[in-house]
Amino acid sequence: MRIASFLLLALSLVFAGCGGAEEPKQHTVRGQVAKVLKDGRELVIDHEDVPGFMAAMQMSFAVGDPAQARDLQPGEKVSFTLHLADRGPWIDGIERLPADTPLQLAKPAP
Repeated sequence: MRIASFLLLALSLVFAGCGGAEEPKQHTVRGQVAKVLKDGRELVIDHEDVPGFMAAMQMSFAVGDPAQARDLQPGEKVSFTLHLADRGPWIDGIERLPADTPLQLAKPAP
């Protein structure tokens, strides 16, 4: 009887863990475009700190809707939403910021 109860509990926990997909976590991020790649499907951005998640750095981001990135030029300052999902990170909601917007970017390596 104990084995049957244990198996039932174990199966219940497994199925509870297989529920619907978890909602992706989101962060609002600001940065400066370094490169536009793959017709806007990928951006390389020098971004500010994402508090509690990652330090300021330059990195590549997959773009959810390439139409949002196609007209961007290196040097433009942007704000965007970073989505962290099971399928991997991606960005959307890309908005241009005024050129004089101060950003706190990572210092370049010596």
